[in-house]
Amino acid sequence: MKKHTFIRLMFLVVLCFFSFQIQAQTGSCVSPQYQDGTAYQTGDEVQNFGKQYRCKVGGWCSLGGPYAPGGTAEWAWPSAWEVLGTCDGGNSNQSPMVKINSPVSEDQFQSGEVVIIEAEATDQDGNVISVTFFMNGVEIGVDTSAPFEFRFSPMDGNHIITAVAKDNLGATTQSKEVDIKVTPPSGGDCSSSPYVNGTSYVTGDEVQNFGKRYRCKVGGWCSAGGAYTPGGSAEWAWPLAWEELGPCTGGNTPPEVTVLTPSIVYTGALPVTVPFRVRAIDADGIELPVIVNVPEGSFPLDPKDDDIYERDWSFSDYKTYTFTGYARDNREGVTNFSIEITIKEHISGGDAILSEAQYNEFFPYRFGTDLDTFELDPAKDFYTYQAFIDAIARMSNIEITFERRKGTNLYRLTRKDKQTNQSSVIRIDQDFNADWNQSKPIITQVVDYGTFANEGNETIRKRELAAFLANIAQETTGGWDTAPGGRYSWGLYFREEQGYEGTDRIGYRDENNINYPPAPGKSYHGRGPIQLSYNYNYGQVSEFLFGDKNILINNPEQVVQDGALAFQTAIWFWMTPQYPKPSAHDVMVGNWTPTVYDQERNRKPGLGMTINIINGGIECGSGTEFIKVTHRIGHYNRFTGIVGVNNDLDTTNDCSECGCAQMTPYTTLEPESRTATTQTLALTKMNIYPNPFLDTVSFSFELYQRQNVSIHVSSLNGKRLDKEIKNKPLQKGTYTFSWDTSNYAKGIYFYSVTMGKDTKVFKMIKF
Repeated sequence: MKKHTFIRLMFLVVLCFFSFQIQAQTGSCVSPQYQDGTAYQTGDEVQNFGKQYRCKVGGWCSLGGPYAPGGTAEWAWPSAWEVLGTCDGGNSNQSPMVKINSPVSEDQFQSGEVVIIEAEATDQDGNVISVTFFMNGVEIGVDTSAPFEFRFSPMDGNHIITAVAKDNLGATTQSKEVDIKVTPPSGGDCSSSPYVNGTSYVTGDEVQNFGKRYRCKVGGWCSAGGAYTPGGSAEWAWPLAWEELGPCTGGNTPPEVTVLTPSIVYTGALPVTVPFRVRAIDADGIELPVIVNVPEGSFPLDPKDDDIYERDWSFSDYKTYTFTGYARDNREGVTNFSIEITIKEHISGGDAILSEAQYNEFFPYRFGTDLDTFELDPAKDFYTYQAFIDAIARMSNIEITFERRKGTNLYRLTRKDKQTNQSSVIRIDQDFNADWNQSKPIITQVVDYGTFANEGNETIRKRELAAFLANIAQETTGGWDTAPGGRYSWGLYFREEQGYEGTDRIGYRDENNINYPPAPGKSYHGRGPIQLSYNYNYGQVSEFLFGDKNILINNPEQVVQDGALAFQTAIWFWMTPQYPKPSAHDVMVGNWTPTVYDQERNRKPGLGMTINIINGGIECGSGTEFIKVTHRIGHYNRFTGIVGVNNDLDTTNDCSECGCAQMTPYTTLEPESRTATTQTLALTKMNIYPNPFLDTVSFSFELYQRQNVSIHVSSLNGKRLDKEIKNKPLQKGTYTFSWDTSNYAKGIYFYSVTMGKDTKVFKMIKF
């Protein structure tokens, strides 16, 4: 793994004044324009947003989205791209001018209200060809002709709106930021005072949130938001600030909306049709049409079975699209939602990313090999190349939507057959909709099993395949150090767990499992490439593959009667996330970003992380690599050599990411993962000194990425004092400022810092 050297920048930050100077190289931009979804190699140079960039890590450069050079996701793209300087264009072209005329900063809107962004854009020496609109750094729409405007219904909360104008020569300019706030509608006994994150509350204030009423006990904490949100998941924090008064009576619960639209779609040809798809449920009312806003206006989704609303939409470009929408009930309850879809170009590697010759080189001594002649008997060959290809083709028709209650392992699963376009709910855990769970938000992930070894550029796809096959090779190995071809040529040698093949033994039965009870007389011992074991795993994979848990529960022996089905069970395990574990697929293709909690436990993308997912409780975290891990690495290095790709995700080839001895294995539920954009506070070093203090106290913090920062100090009763910083964009570096409290009384004060949507509050004591 490459090590990055961070230059620590020291700034003096005064509450009422900031001053920065930024210098950069300039040069003529002769490089091609960056295109999201294009495959890039290490060393490729592109231009984007008026700057030149050089690709540092080919795999990441090809991912697009947050890895687009110069984008707003500064936690991601600088790891992939190096900034070479700003473009002078090589000519006298002047950049366009753009400003947002409406809305203006501090405008407020209600849920469901349509916001019209109106921008004015001009170009002195050419013409403006487009204005792209952004909310919180994410593109939400584009207009290619004046008057430049976009209509949408933003979700509740505080948002930053910007517009980027582009002229006919490719020069771009971003407008000033406009801050807006969207609040839920009032009305009803409980709805009269909805809690709004970021609002200043004083002791005694009453609010409603998550269907319950709360009274503020400590104004300073009540105003902090974040972990102090009343009724939130941080039960170590908010009860200190709020008193729960009981459930709402007479109020209206707005519809619950879950977005089921796939977030990434690969296609080899444009335009491509993708359905907008959501589930909308209203516990105490009747849903009215679910509306989605598009650049051309708004339209309702068509109601389907199982509370599903759906409508097809055509996409004509390879890029990320963001749409907003809302569901409204008959009692004026409104829930806003957003849909983000990235259309990526499918990069063809031929009919298959792995040829039959390469597959046979991987597994020359697989199941069916005669131990006297060391030759493979075609009549006994179970793990054939064709079975592997057939398994991939079968899996390509399956899409699963995972809906999980935050902070739990309770799921609702919806299976979609992509051939027939038919969907059905295949599992709802018993307490998923329990009363005590209703207030917990639903986290959704759509998994397209057709992306197995089919996501990213050719290098990424081959490396994922090598990692997958290396892991199943170790699970089924029959090799030894002096074996013909070497130990690592003997993967896929066993079809069933040793001691069970060819016997009537019965084992691995969980007799007490309610959801997946074992069938009489059936054994659920390890079968297939991943050695699928226990009735509950046979039941789950049967639900995913067939939509019916009983097919493999009643007939587990099918796994060793159909080679393609055997491979399907392994692909299922590889592709399926198991919270808090990500899927091994997402790890190898770059979709998984370690949280702060993961980083503290040395979890990082690479082969080692896939081992942690598959068998980390036994093989990882010991401080030294287990022999099984070294064998997995041996298979992996052999396979990556055959297909000609490097073995690490950072384009190095030292296998520094292959082991898991230093990784903490997964044992139970963990703190809920936050997206990278909300990890800033946890990644930021903060300090207050001295504390307690007499007259002067100093605050310091170090930013590892550019971030909008808000700071204020409040008294014990929640009153904000006269000095504050509001949503100030700060660059990476270290900041320090001091507060003179000589005119303030002794007592307790609270220092609150907000970065993005995350807030931390520190208690200070003045003597």
